Amino acid sequence: MAALYMLLYPLSKPVVKLGSISVLSSKSTAMLWAQAPAHTRVAGVFHLRKTVGLEDLEERARNILESSSYAPIFRFVTKRGKNLSSRRIVEMWIDRG
Repeated sequence: MAALYMLLYPLSKPVVKLGSISVLSSKSTAMLWAQAPAHTRVAGVFHLRKTVGLEDLEERARNILESSSYAPIFRFVTKRGKNLSSRRIVEMWIDRG
């Protein structure tokens, strides 16, 4: 069982980070919130019938979203890049306080 989640970071162009976790882990929720997003949504929970790497699941979802009507509004990433540095995330939360 794997969950695909989406984290929203409201930067100059909003960034949606896609990730996946095993829902069999008792630490699943803590792993989501430890990434300090503005909003978190579980996009889907999948019972995979064959072995698929979680990174592959994330990449497939990113490819679908990048070809959707949401592409001009959001930037979709699967790993934290330069625009999502830890410092930038902390500054985002300080500004909201």
